[in-house]
Amino acid sequence: MNREKIVKRVLASVMMIGVTVIATGNIFAGDIVSTPNNELSIGGRMQMLGVVEALEDTLNAAPKDDERLTFFQKQARLNLKGKYDSTQYYVELVLGGEEVPKSNSVLSLLDYYIDTPLFGDRYAIKVGQFKIPYSRERLTSPAILNNADRSIQNLAFNFGRDVGFAVYGNHGNATGAIGIFTAGGMDVPQRYLPEDLGFPLIVIRAGLNNKLDKDVFTPYEVERTDNEGTRYAGYINGFYTKDSIIGHSTALGIKYADKSLFLDSGWNPYVSKTQQAEFYQVGADFAVEMPIGGKVFSSVVEVNYGEYKNDLGKINIAGGMLKGSVTINKFEIGLRYSAIVPDEGFAFTDAKGKTYPIVNSDIIQEIAPSVVFNINKSMKIVMDVPIGIDSPVVIEKGLGAYDLLKHPGLTSYVDPAKGIVERQTTYTGRAMFQFIF
Repeated sequence: MNREKIVKRVLASVMMIGVTVIATGNIFAGDIVSTPNNELSIGGRMQMLGVVEALEDTLNAAPKDDERLTFFQKQARLNLKGKYDSTQYYVELVLGGEEVPKSNSVLSLLDYYIDTPLFGDRYAIKVGQFKIPYSRERLTSPAILNNADRSIQNLAFNFGRDVGFAVYGNHGNATGAIGIFTAGGMDVPQRYLPEDLGFPLIVIRAGLNNKLDKDVFTPYEVERTDNEGTRYAGYINGFYTKDSIIGHSTALGIKYADKSLFLDSGWNPYVSKTQQAEFYQVGADFAVEMPIGGKVFSSVVEVNYGEYKNDLGKINIAGGMLKGSVTINKFEIGLRYSAIVPDEGFAFTDAKGKTYPIVNSDIIQEIAPSVVFNINKSMKIVMDVPIGIDSPVVIEKGLGAYDLLKHPGLTSYVDPAKGIVERQTTYTGRAMFQFIF
């Protein structure tokens, strides 16, 4: 490389560094791009997670340690939000360890949507990629959870983000949304393939919101004032889709992220790339928050039921979650209970088509006490101790034990040639540091 090219590259690098420093300085000085027609702000979230876990290896004569300690950067997020004329927009990206390359897709983009008003300020339409309006627990931002992660029921009923649009709005305290989505999940590349259309994902969520939620898509995230008294919100929701065959797979079959146990081929033996499945879920949730004697008490309850079926068979799951907490100054003390009633048809199918059962229909439970220390508005420490009751644990021959609810993709070890699966009481301790800006 000649000297002229080297000089040009150095100058370009210096200019880029300079621009970055100036921009970063402006951002952290609190500046927000603002003109009469355009507003823009930048934000982000970092979560550092330490985990202590205790399982029991009943298979191997000389097992690895049943107690293990791990440390992760759990989340590294960057978001942009703003308003152009009357249209609001939001973009959120994942960075670091959350970014998982999958075939010809990289799951870097979480949200990219716009909200624009319809018929005045009462109604709006949301268009883009975002969480479907289903399940309070799933819609709640990880930034405001008082546990280090969502409960085990989220594993069973999580549908997560999809591409589509939804109309939503309010009439007094009444609120609701109806949306149409692809059912293929997020970050799907453009492909024009032969198809046998089924029915798109139709989602409905409706209920009452008395000053607790920002809107039907955004639980909480509303500043409390001392004179508001009791706030509450309650919803019913449901969705339905009939899978579409597209190319060599199906719409539901190409979901890379937010795959519940219903759509995991390692659990559901009826998931097929050539079968049009019908899939629905229904649920309800209620939350209340009230001040008593200088403290704030809050409680949440949620229940869900779903069914996946095609010509090969069907899977049903029921579950729910109950949580209560009290906030005293900078501390929040909580207790969460969650449960799944699994389908006894859950099974792993090997390459030869032979199936091995994973669990029976006995209930799986989790109890998770928690303590949150809010250092300031930007930083907090979350500590909880999830205790799994009759949780499925798979033990790999020659290696050790895994909690299947933390590693749902390891069901191949239920094959007796590879390992065993058994129900255990599991213990996990988690401590998470969070910084948001």
